Amino acid sequence: MNPFEYLSVMISVVLGLALTELATLASGLVMHRERVRWDWIPLAWALLVFLAILQWWWHFFRWSDYDRWTFGMYAALACQPLVIFQAVRALLPHPRAEGPLDLRGHFEHNSTLFYALGLCSQTLDLVLMVVGRRLPLAAVLSEWTYTAFFAIFAVGIFARRRTLHVALILLAWLAYGYVTLVAVAQPLLG
Repeated sequence: MNPFEYLSVMISVVLGLALTELATLASGLVMHRERVRWDWIPLAWALLVFLAILQWWWHFFRWSDYDRWTFGMYAALACQPLVIFQAVRALLPHPRAEGPLDLRGHFEHNSTLFYALGLCSQTLDLVLMVVGRRLPLAAVLSEWTYTAFFAIFAVGIFARRRTLHVALILLAWLAYGYVTLVAVAQPLLG
């Protein structure tokens, strides 16, 4: 067993837990739909987070050729799935909560935390690319989607108006769509 295989187990477990939590929350909302006040913004974010988890897991394999593992690098890499898991928890209400399940109210109440966790995840990814992969900072930031997601999450932390949340999710889907098109065009170890 090489170091990547050994270290990837814990990261895979945490990402799997994040997917499980997202599926559990979504399933609970469907099962208790008579109590749900639906809103498309947190659902659009939930779908984006679901796809981002799958893509993160897919791209995680690119670390399989990394040969300079330290505890610090592993800890930084392992923190990102934990942050994603917490973002999932902040995004959707737990179906066991009493009373109505108000998606809009829950998102408005937790949006600052959700966007802060998104910013934290982006920052961890940037650190991993610059420190771990030794990519020049300017090269990483020149990819417009990195800058776009930093801006989306940073602005989202302070957003209070619904129209701004609408703009942020639409921009996030645009950036994610571009990232996905680029990723689909590349082989896993290309």
